[in-house]
Amino acid sequence: QDVVIVTEADSIDSPFGPKIIYVNKAFESLTGYSSEEVIGETPRILQGALTDSEAKQRIHSALASHSAVSETLLNYDKQGRPYWIEINIIPLRNKYNEVTHFAAIERNVSERRFHIEQLAKRNEDLKALKENLEQVVEQRTLELQKAKAQLEKIAYFDHLTQLPNRRFFID
Repeated sequence: QDVVIVTEADSIDSPFGPKIIYVNKAFESLTGYSSEEVIGETPRILQGALTDSEAKQRIHSALASHSAVSETLLNYDKQGRPYWIEINIIPLRNKYNEVTHFAAIERNVSERRFHIEQLAKRNEDLKALKENLEQVVEQRTLELQKAKAQLEKIAYFDHLTQLPNRRFFID
């Protein structure tokens, strides 16, 4: 289920690098690109205008320093449809401990991301509803307190003369 992309480790700064040398079938299924179409290309072909530039910069910095990196990134398939991936990139070393390639393991998290966003939206809606209900309860409580005070006045004072009545005297 996980997408695997292997790229060369050299020329990460060039607009055409790093070059893809291997993709698995899960990559082809997710992106719509065949392995023949992407071999020799850069993984940047999957990025678009809404791909987080800060995340791309963190990935670039990690690749430049030959370290592993994990990010959640918005990519686009061959048809231009967006999808979210969790990407883990690790450097691959030869027997001389030189980084020769990078392997990216990616998982499509679009559905999970959608559910998280929906949950956050529902949470915001519930917070607003709670605040609204608290205001309504506070307002209604004030109204009931005023009504109680008015009823006590009616119960203990004569309506016409506004003088204390027999019940007030007994109490």
